[in-house]
Amino acid sequence: MIISSISSIVYTKGGVRFSGHPLTYDEINEHIKRGQIEQIKTLPDLFIVNKKFDTLLHSSARANQVNISRFLLSKNLDPNCPNINGQTPFAIACSKLNSKLAETFLLYDIDINTKDNLKNTPLHRGIQSPEIVNLLLNNAANPHSANIFSQTPYRMSIDYPNSLEVFLKHKINPNTVDKNGQTLLHEAMIKKNMEIAAILKKYNADVNYKDNLGKSPLFYAKIPASIDWLSDNGAKINLTDKKHNTALHYSVMDNNGAIAKALLKHNADTNIKNSENLPAIAYSKSFGMTKLLIENGADANILVNGTTILHKYVKRNDLKAVYFLVKNKINPNIVDKNGFIPMDYAQDGGIKTLLLVAGTNPNYNNYLIKALKSKDFEFFSNLLEVGADANKTNKKGQTPIFFIDNEKELKELLKYNADINHKDKYGNTAILRFALLGRRDLVKLLKENNAISNEDELKKCFDKYDNYHGWIKSDKIKSAEPTFTGNMDYKIYATPEIRESLNYQIKLKEKDIDNIIKNATTTDEGLTAAYNALKTEEQHIKEAMNGLSVVVKHFTIDSKIKMREIVNSNPSGSKIPIIGTLKQYNDTVLTDIFKAQLECNIYEIRSTKNDIKDTYYNKQICTMVNDYCKLNDYLSEGIKYVSYIDKSTPTREKMLQNLETCKDNIIKRNTKLKTSLNNLSKNYESCFNKIMKMQKEKQSYRTIKKTIMLFFHMDC
Repeated sequence: MIISSISSIVYTKGGVRFSGHPLTYDEINEHIKRGQIEQIKTLPDLFIVNKKFDTLLHSSARANQVNISRFLLSKNLDPNCPNINGQTPFAIACSKLNSKLAETFLLYDIDINTKDNLKNTPLHRGIQSPEIVNLLLNNAANPHSANIFSQTPYRMSIDYPNSLEVFLKHKINPNTVDKNGQTLLHEAMIKKNMEIAAILKKYNADVNYKDNLGKSPLFYAKIPASIDWLSDNGAKINLTDKKHNTALHYSVMDNNGAIAKALLKHNADTNIKNSENLPAIAYSKSFGMTKLLIENGADANILVNGTTILHKYVKRNDLKAVYFLVKNKINPNIVDKNGFIPMDYAQDGGIKTLLLVAGTNPNYNNYLIKALKSKDFEFFSNLLEVGADANKTNKKGQTPIFFIDNEKELKELLKYNADINHKDKYGNTAILRFALLGRRDLVKLLKENNAISNEDELKKCFDKYDNYHGWIKSDKIKSAEPTFTGNMDYKIYATPEIRESLNYQIKLKEKDIDNIIKNATTTDEGLTAAYNALKTEEQHIKEAMNGLSVVVKHFTIDSKIKMREIVNSNPSGSKIPIIGTLKQYNDTVLTDIFKAQLECNIYEIRSTKNDIKDTYYNKQICTMVNDYCKLNDYLSEGIKYVSYIDKSTPTREKMLQNLETCKDNIIKRNTKLKTSLNNLSKNYESCFNKIMKMQKEKQSYRTIKKTIMLFFHMDC
């Protein structure tokens, strides 16, 4: 806007004189910024505004000019007049944090709670200054007026401790809540602001006040220092929310060890159960957290989703975790939702030993028979020593003696009163079974140990075996000294279904693809056929991968068996009782060096693989993968060709999309298959050398394991 000419205006800075020159609002604003009140007084019209609807009073407040503002107010300029943003001169004055300027406005008729377009009041804008806050509160400003962001002046004071104290001195309730039912103390915990927390407590803030979720400030503590402060100021550590979770529950869910430790330091109860009837330990995501909770009294025997913590770590093959749990008196006989106890999932020999030491019922399942089938004499012997029933039967009525493979196993069973003449539910004894299997050596052995036999029946059984070439390969049964050289027949480990997937040959030929593409020139049927064919290929690859994993598992078990045969052939492997008081082992055998070597031996046995890769990997999988890659490349070209034929239709587009997705899935599976196979063959050569080295060791694996059992028993 243009103002009428002024006879004489002199700029004090620069000495420029204007005579008879009309001034714009911006030029007048420059006078205001410089505090040139005399020049302002000479203006003929004080009620001018700019394009943002700012008055001269807006400008003087924005420039923090007390004298000019006082003059303009005396000339009846409205302190409550809003500009384009809804801001009044008074609101702007408060934002300048100048108490004298604000006091000048308060001498006039002021709307103390006026709101701008964002619904901010003068108290919002002056929140940083405790003097302004005090001045406005003394004049009935509303501390709980919310702006469009749901912020109230009182809530905003959490970032300004001095202003907060002014609010509290004016008797503002420190337990005032927001829309979530949270007090400023809740927010102080979230922001880790202990200064604010101390001020709130000084004015009697409730440290146990619950928000809409039933959570006290303790639930929002982010650092251990906050936990300590809250506890020292009366916070209830075991308070529960609406779901009956404690703060400890949430720290475990977040895997926040520091907060969990702080809560436990202040006697957090580890066994409080929530609305799902679960304590904090049920949500543990790491062994470190589980260990911490158990060390502080958590019940480790609870069932979570039908399984216990011990079940979980046995399945993971985590020897360290199982040792800790056993040492802390966990119950190894709790049954999971599948009807199994932890021992049923044990694979590692060390874990099996630990579970026996912990008091696993050796007769819960047919562990003796399983040990004999897997040729795990170590486990078999340990089971008998801790009370396994040598005459426990399986579903067919067979006892462990039906599954022996050598004299050593028979003598071990007889030592524990095994019935050598026990009959299964079909009326057969062990000696007849071995005759049917062609095991003349075992038949002879049983006879030597007073097994009752009928020579005619034995002859008939041997004849059956001879006529049908035996039910089990004689070269496998009568194998000589264990070795890791030479070829092995992988088929003895595979079921017919697995064998079929392992021997799978690519059946989708290039000619078939040509026909598919040709058909696609006139109809979507060809494209559908391509999709179905590719989907079939994907399933075959998946089956082959599943078959591979089973074979790898079986050969890993076979390697362990051969390892045991090697170390058990060492005559130095003397037996050590499980239960005893041989304290000298604690000082001599169980040194740090011994423990390190022991850990190394366990790792070697667990990571053992054998030469399946020579017969299977190179000949079977490589051929299949190479054929598949070639075919997949050809089919990819076919897909490109089909996509350019005819006009696009919704059906064709959807089919193409599915086809591409299917192809991508096969490529991913193919990559995964190659990776699995590479991992399988990585340590093959070094494995052989390690096993041969272990074969020469003075200390047998059996003695080492027995020593572990003794050590664990004494610790427990």
